[in-house]
Amino acid sequence: MINSSFDKIIKIIGVSIFLLLCVGIVCADSSSIPSTTNGSSRTITDMIGDRVTIPANIDRIVDNWPAHQPTILMLGAADKLVGTTETAQSLPFLKKLFPQIATISAPFANDGSANIEEIVSLNPDVVMMSGGQTTKASDALTGDGVPVVIFNTVTTLDDLKDVVSFTGDLIGDEAKDKAKQYNDYLQEKRDMISQKTLTLPDDQKLKVVHVSSIEPLKVDGTFGPNTIFTSAVDAAGGINAAEGVKNMAPIEIEQLHEWNPDVIIVSGGSTRDIVTDVNNLTSNPLWKDLKAVKNNRVYTNPRGLYLWDRHGAEEALEIQWLAKTLYPDMFSSLDINQTMKDFYKKFYDYDLTEEDIQSILHPEVIK
Repeated sequence: MINSSFDKIIKIIGVSIFLLLCVGIVCADSSSIPSTTNGSSRTITDMIGDRVTIPANIDRIVDNWPAHQPTILMLGAADKLVGTTETAQSLPFLKKLFPQIATISAPFANDGSANIEEIVSLNPDVVMMSGGQTTKASDALTGDGVPVVIFNTVTTLDDLKDVVSFTGDLIGDEAKDKAKQYNDYLQEKRDMISQKTLTLPDDQKLKVVHVSSIEPLKVDGTFGPNTIFTSAVDAAGGINAAEGVKNMAPIEIEQLHEWNPDVIIVSGGSTRDIVTDVNNLTSNPLWKDLKAVKNNRVYTNPRGLYLWDRHGAEEALEIQWLAKTLYPDMFSSLDINQTMKDFYKKFYDYDLTEEDIQSILHPEVIK
């Protein structure tokens, strides 16, 4: 009887140790890229579930995702970027913080085409692409033996956090720590805003329309595929008035009048002179009777290293700017200028000037 009881105790202890070890392994890997390492290479699972073999150490990156390159810069891997896009090379503030981007290869053109031979010649350790940008290029590169890693399409703030974490894990070393710092900052600001806006009844939340193009008239809707704007305006306590509308598809001005939003925000990435467009809306007979126009509540969305209203790292600033813009009295203590200075110093080690602030908050057309 004693031996039998002793055997049972030993079995229970053994099972307990096994379960503890398993839990430890799961917890240790829960925030990392699923991967296996074999000497100088590792095989990972990218964000769409494909298995990709890449070098153990990433030293040469080609990235066809302009919104993602400020993240690479933020994570301290700018010197690893050997291939970019024509769009990224056209962004003035990105070039100011990262002058090398103007001189490195740009095998991805503005029309979405890719120079496969040029990419192969760059001998990249990895080519990074977003889920919304996968084209024939990714298949061609894979066929040529070039590792292509696909990221999720970013449509929510949580998606953005996942992409930042994944990028940090992919690059490794200090990039992982910086990615966590950024995600903690983003969450902290979301929580700060929500503590104030959660008390707003739905009928007091401002209806917002985000205009991605004035001519032709296009807006950020909530249907197929979504952009991150809806998630951002929700976080800021507003409501996207274009609920159910196909995203960035042309609409008629009558639809805008039907919504009659409290606030109109015009993208900082319009292909026209957006500043002139916004200033002219008050005298435009098609726009002047809209509530937002009559109440002087039409704003141009900021643009820095990339468009704040898209899926880049500056989305952490976007939600704060939106909250302050929508509810200036509620967020009277939020100093956007100082917030910007703190953000760029913390994540880019850059001292923002007053001229920088004005150019970001009041962008002109991308040349």
